[in-house]
Amino acid sequence: MKQLENVSLNILHLEEEQLHEYAADCLLQVKLLFMLDEMEAARERLIVIKTLLTQEMAKKQDGKASGLTKDVIMHLMSMTAIMFHLLGDFRNCETLYICYVASIEESHGDSPLLSDCYFQLGVLYYQEHILLKARLCWQKSLSLRSRNKEQAADCIFNLAVLKYRAGDWISALLDFRAVLAVRQECIGKATLGLAHCLEYIAKTQLLVGDSKASLSTLEHAFEIRSALIDNPSHPIVTRTHNQVNFISSIMNMVLQSKHGDVVYDESMILE
Repeated sequence: MKQLENVSLNILHLEEEQLHEYAADCLLQVKLLFMLDEMEAARERLIVIKTLLTQEMAKKQDGKASGLTKDVIMHLMSMTAIMFHLLGDFRNCETLYICYVASIEESHGDSPLLSDCYFQLGVLYYQEHILLKARLCWQKSLSLRSRNKEQAADCIFNLAVLKYRAGDWISALLDFRAVLAVRQECIGKATLGLAHCLEYIAKTQLLVGDSKASLSTLEHAFEIRSALIDNPSHPIVTRTHNQVNFISSIMNMVLQSKHGDVVYDESMILE
């Protein structure tokens, strides 16, 4: 730790040729601090890197000389933003990643790389439960992926999850089925991605009252997962098996009910 503390944080007086080495050293220090569980020290070091990168990007935008190329700055911005997120510092993560996305847009325009950036930013917002911004990012990503069916389907799937969470189950179900068809065509009929889609279809079918179709769909997902993951105790296989048992119990309750139905809501569905 003493060796780390002795590294100067004064980046204003670094020579241009030292910047790249300094940034690399800082990132290495952050990884070491992660390993030592020194999270606050890691965050402080990341703030130093963020300051360096924003200064150097400002130089580039003003047409001034910089010791780092723009591509290197953007790459380091992306890495640093993700590290902030791992530390639970979403404010700095968001600030830096938005700067990164803006730089990509300036350099590459409406490109597959920009689409990937917006997709990842949407994932970050979703993980922080900022669903409106997640939706806007995925919609932007989708608009840039229209020529690639498989990648467009990933955006449609995520947007369908938002509809599912908002209670718009009929629309979500239609989107999940469309994604399923694309994934079957593009990646095959027995993949983990397909099983994941089938699970969401099954949960949505249950919520719209079609428990028989839900059970059949979920059993299909379980068959795929069991075949691809040769471990009955694997958490994913166990979860899917529990979901099958849950829906089977729902159907039994329906058969035993005098009224022929059972009232249940989304909170009863296993995630």
